[in-house]
Order: sequence, then C-alpha cells, then structure tokens
Amino acid sequence: PCGRKRTHSLAADPESFYKMNTKSNAVTDLTLKTLNNLKTTVPPLVQEFVKLAQKYQQQCSLLAAAGVALADSVYKIGNSVNSDMGEALRKLGEAMREEENKREELARALVTDLITPIKQAADTDVREVLMFEKNYKKDRDTLRNEILRLEAKTKKLGSGKKTSPEQLKSQIQELNDRVREAELMRSNKMRDVVLLERKKYGAFIGSWNFIITRQIESHSAALNNLRAGEPTWSALPSTMQSAPKDIEEMIKKQDRTLVQIQSSEGGASQSTSSPNLRLSFGPGAIAGYESYADYDSYDTQAYTPQPGEGGELPYQGRVLYDYAGEEETDLPLTAGETLTIVQHDDGSGWTKGQNFAGQIGIFPSTYIELF
Repeated sequence: PCGRKRTHSLAADPESFYKMNTKSNAVTDLTLKTLNNLKTTVPPLVQEFVKLAQKYQQQCSLLAAAGVALADSVYKIGNSVNSDMGEALRKLGEAMREEENKREELARALVTDLITPIKQAADTDVREVLMFEKNYKKDRDTLRNEILRLEAKTKKLGSGKKTSPEQLKSQIQELNDRVREAELMRSNKMRDVVLLERKKYGAFIGSWNFIITRQIESHSAALNNLRAGEPTWSALPSTMQSAPKDIEEMIKKQDRTLVQIQSSEGGASQSTSSPNLRLSFGPGAIAGYESYADYDSYDTQAYTPQPGEGGELPYQGRVLYDYAGEEETDLPLTAGETLTIVQHDDGSGWTKGQNFAGQIGIFPSTYIELF
C-alpha cells in the first residue's frame, strides 16, 4: 500500500516528473544563445572586418610603394655625393627601402594569411553552425518526446490497480535513464557549441597573431638597421663645417700652387717678365720630368731677390708659428724668426720665402706677418 500511494503521487501530474528530473534551462539557453550568435551576429561582423582589412591592405601597399620611391630618392642623392655624407645617405636610403619592402611583405601576408582564409571560412562556418543547430534540435526533440512517452506510460502504470510495485519501479527506472540521457545530451551539446565558438574565434586570433609576428619581425629588422646607422646619421651634421679626413689629407699633400723655379745653375730665372713656374696640384708624369718628386723640388741655393722682380714685395716677414714642413719643398719655420719673401701668396694659401740659413721653400701664408 505504501508503494502504491507513492506511485499515485508521482503520477498525479504528467509533467511533474519531467520537471523535477531535468536541469535548469540555463544549459539550453546558453546553447541556443551561442548558436544564434554564431549564426546571425558574427557573419555580418566578419564581412565588415574583411572589407576594412582589404582597405587597410591596399593602403599598406600604397604606402610601401611611396616609401620605396622616397628611399630611392635618398639613395640617388647619396650617389651624387662622393664623400662620407654620400655614403651615409646611401645607407639611409637602403635602410628605408628595406623597411618599406618589409611593409609590402606584410601587405601581401594580410591577403594570403588573413583576409583570404577568413573569407573562405565564413561560408563554411555558417553551414557548420546550421548543421549543428539542426542536429541539436533533432536530438533534443527526440529525447523529449521519448521522455514524455515514458512519463505517460509511468502514469498509466501508476494508476493501474493490477500494476505491481516491481513493474512500476522498472518503469520509473527507465524514465530516469532517459532523463539522465537528455541531461547528458544537453551538457555535451553545450560543450560542443562552446568549443565550436572557441574554434572559430581561435582561428581568427591565430591568423591575426601570425600577422603580428610578421610585424614584429619586420619592425625588429628595420629597427636594428636604423639603430646601426643612427650614430653616423647623428654625428655627421655636426661635421658640416669641416672637410672629411681624406679631403684634408689631399689638401695637405697635393694642394700646391704656381711657384717660381730656380735655374739649374742656382740663380734666378733668366727672364723676369716670364718666370719659369711650377704647377704642383697632384702627382703624375709631367713633360720634362721623370717623376713628380723630381718636378716638385727646389734648388736650395741662397736666393737674393732682385729689385723689381715679382712686383712690389715687402721682402721681410716675421714667423708667427712653428711649422715643421711636410714635403721637401716646404720651408720649416720657427716662431719669431725673420724671413725674406721670395714670392707672395697668389691666392693658393702658400708663400715662398728664404730664411737666414739660405734655405728656400714654401710655407702657409698665415704663418707669417709681413713688415
């Protein structure tokens, strides 16, 4: 009797057993909400993203092309300058070009590794979601109908006077099994749809991360190039007022002017109206001389200026600074000594003179003060 009363209580409401033995609708609600989001909300957002990504890619490509043109312009300017400034400009142009080439590579990667895969996956994703939703609803409805059928059967057995407790217990067990099966199905489907969502967003993030990695590699390489050249580019502007070292050496070694040559007998040139002159701008064979060294030499015999020779000369000058001389044709100077001027500076920066020891040579014009 106790078992019969309990049976009748359980079967009083056809829906009561189903309601008491199912989980909250939160699981179903989350599943359906996720499906709806994947089916209706995400696709338009993806389409908008693809459109904007294509525009961004086009702008990147245009910017890279403009950057390459700018880099080539800098390089051409460097080619027009034969000095350390030119070399620095060429290196700057090369660094700029490499950076823009990396930008163009990134623009291509946006198409091949981001935009195209996302576009191809968009339609597939929608079909996958629709198929998942169809199967989910089919499985859910099948189990629900089975549970309702078993509930009705349980109710009928519970109200039957000839039903034994064992029969009713067996029927309730079958109903409970179906309810647990429905609960497990709902939980599994919720997990599946959440994983489906994560797979799609994960693939999206993975594509972007690939682009980000390419950007980091690109910017790192460009940054290293810029850092390598930055000390030179920072230092060169401060040298604008000085000539490069190689130019200074060339000036010191090769910048000589027209100076009067002594006759082979050691006296002055035979003609005062057309004196023999020496052109000493650089090395090389010169007519009448076997070498530049032979040509660029002076007779060391004492020279006494003749009145009127070479124009109106102030024949004396006081040495202001010591000068050791750099070539055999130079006249060493000692600060304070007095020189006889043989030939004035003609604009080259060099003067020819004779010291009290009878040595004759040229020296920087700024090293003496004329009387």
